[in-house]
Amino acid sequence: MNQNEQEQSIDFKKYIGLAISYSWLIILLPTIVGTGAYFYSQQQTKLYEAKATLLVEQRSSGLSTSISDYSLSARLSKTYAKLITADPFLDQVRETNGFERLGSVQTRTQENPPLIEIYVRDSDKVLVGEVANAISLNFIDYVIERRLTEIARLQAAASAQGLSDVQSLVNAQFTALDSLYLLEPVSTPTTPISPDVQQNITFGIMIGLALALGLTFLISNLRDTVRNPDDIRTKFGVSVLGMVFEWSSKEVNENDLIVDTSPKSSFAEAFKQIRTNLQFAATKSESRVYLTSSPGPGDGKSTLISNLAVAIAQTGKKVLIVDGDLRRPTLHRRFKNITRDTGLSNYLSDNTETLGAVTQTSGVSGVDVITSGPIPPNPSELLNSPRMKDGIEKAKDIYDIILVDCPPVLMVADTPIISTVVDMAILVVDSFTTKTSSFGATVETLNNSGVEIAGVIMNKLKKPKFGYGYGYNYGYYYNYYYYNYKYSLEDTNPESKSSKNPFRIFRSIFNR
Repeated sequence: MNQNEQEQSIDFKKYIGLAISYSWLIILLPTIVGTGAYFYSQQQTKLYEAKATLLVEQRSSGLSTSISDYSLSARLSKTYAKLITADPFLDQVRETNGFERLGSVQTRTQENPPLIEIYVRDSDKVLVGEVANAISLNFIDYVIERRLTEIARLQAAASAQGLSDVQSLVNAQFTALDSLYLLEPVSTPTTPISPDVQQNITFGIMIGLALALGLTFLISNLRDTVRNPDDIRTKFGVSVLGMVFEWSSKEVNENDLIVDTSPKSSFAEAFKQIRTNLQFAATKSESRVYLTSSPGPGDGKSTLISNLAVAIAQTGKKVLIVDGDLRRPTLHRRFKNITRDTGLSNYLSDNTETLGAVTQTSGVSGVDVITSGPIPPNPSELLNSPRMKDGIEKAKDIYDIILVDCPPVLMVADTPIISTVVDMAILVVDSFTTKTSSFGATVETLNNSGVEIAGVIMNKLKKPKFGYGYGYNYGYYYNYYYYNYKYSLEDTNPESKSSKNPFRIFRSIFNR
């Protein structure tokens, strides 16, 4: 598959992901508009239509019909059509038949064969049938009456002028008497022509669907958040280390180290994948010290760095986590029996303090923690002191990997300061709240500080439906790990076998 085909495939999956993500809107709007069209149609006055068809067959002479007769009949049908809709004739029909109203009367003509189609519309279905029939029959009589009047006039004129062959002239005129025929009796309509309920509902659904699709793309563009890993690569030139789906309190407690407590879960597998990608990203530079930050607060970087540290420690490496956020520290909440009474701020402000004195064991094998310590009045100055670099150098003699949890890049100047003492930076973004502009400014700030960005971790993604979503192919792996982990637990528990959940296989396939 070439690059163009891959881009088309990605775009196709993007559109499917959008449609599924906003499926509630795509279903709701057509339903509302279609229902509205139905009730609107029910409130409209029903119109019925009856049709009468007259054949015009005018012969110039004799009993046979020539080509010129067809041309004459076609021209005559247009004249008759105008006479039918003229007020004098319609008034005559109304008076003759005792109609209070005739409804709407329209005519159409055809040339081959010469036909006059008479349409009558009204809310009374019986009336339209009676009026259409009366108009057609009355018009035939009307034409015959006019023809007889014309014959009588010609006969009188010929006699007055002393013409001897008057009878032949009269016979020629009589050949045109039978020039109009009613093709079939007019029937009473049974169904209204307006409103067309089915057509209105279909039209309403189409309008609703168009509005829903338009709103879907509009909302998606207005949100302008970092949700597409391909956009991160193409627009900003930054790799994606991995994606972590949002978990609920029913699945995992907020402060749980899920890699340690549920090592076979899909969430733990996500961190292991991030660990592997981070190792590949650091292969060339042999990096060991990383800072983790985000564009803004609440992106979940402290939770991610804690679980990532545990995942790295599970490979046999010794990991140190340093809480470099001296303004709003939260790292100490991720580990049990950890306090921030003594931490980084103590080490940086007191030259007599040793690194070992501020280091605490996390309770997880291979992971130690240096908390922030008491919040100082001058965080930036402390982080920019020589003690910060000295402490990192000493930690590198003891630990294989050092992870420094930093404040949001766009909030304070602390992260660019810390970037001078680390090897690479790891960015964490909330896939549904981090704006593209904020992410771009964050990347630019770190690039200006001279630190290499190892990659981005996309956090808090929504669980994909049918294998699609903003994670594209990641949706398949999520479902694979999630269901295999869940059902492997069920298989170890006799009470949660398939007899308790008979649809598990179908559900697993359906969600892929």
